[in-house]
Amino acid sequence: MENDNNTIHDCWNKIGVWRTNDEICPTLSNVIHCRNCKTYVDSGLSLLNISYSNDYCSNNTKIYKQKAESKTNEKVSVIIFRSQKNWFALKTSIFTEIDNNKTVHSIPHNKNHFIKGLVNIRGELELCISLSSLISQTHKHTDSPTNKVKLIIIKLDSGKYAFKPEEILGVHSINNNEIKSAANIITGDRDHLVSGSFDFNEKHIGLIDEGLLNSKLGTLRT
Repeated sequence: MENDNNTIHDCWNKIGVWRTNDEICPTLSNVIHCRNCKTYVDSGLSLLNISYSNDYCSNNTKIYKQKAESKTNEKVSVIIFRSQKNWFALKTSIFTEIDNNKTVHSIPHNKNHFIKGLVNIRGELELCISLSSLISQTHKHTDSPTNKVKLIIIKLDSGKYAFKPEEILGVHSINNNEIKSAANIITGDRDHLVSGSFDFNEKHIGLIDEGLLNSKLGTLRT
């Protein structure tokens, strides 16, 4: 096999097993298949030694750079809300609805500090959680006791859940490149559920990771 000027002589496509004419390589009777032929193997190895032009490298660098820039400029839809004194966000992809006041029914002998009770969502009883307790890992219900706030319902792989924030700022779009480290967003102890942060209307927003939240909430059902 010759390999001049980065040219691969693909005899396997001309006289080998992938040929389109009647001419056949005499070596096939011994090696059975082109993959077993030294010419085929050497051609594959020679690809590792091919030298690429500066234009090739430059053009591909631009392409990959454009893809990276495109990804960082992608929009993420989130709903922003306040729990206690802190502002948080969750991706809207896990939301099912925001409902008006719902009565939270207490669960007799409930010893789980992260469960506030049950709410009736379209005929189904779903867990109402204390989101602020989950985030801060405090062993008390720290959500507002008022029944005037609206109820947010989310759907994860582990099931549906409801929680009552103190305030809902609404649905907004942010760029991926706006999301930064979550450090110093939450006052006091910071839980691993908050994986990022961004600024919005002069507010520091902690972005809750829905995967981590799903894992945490899944343990409440066991």
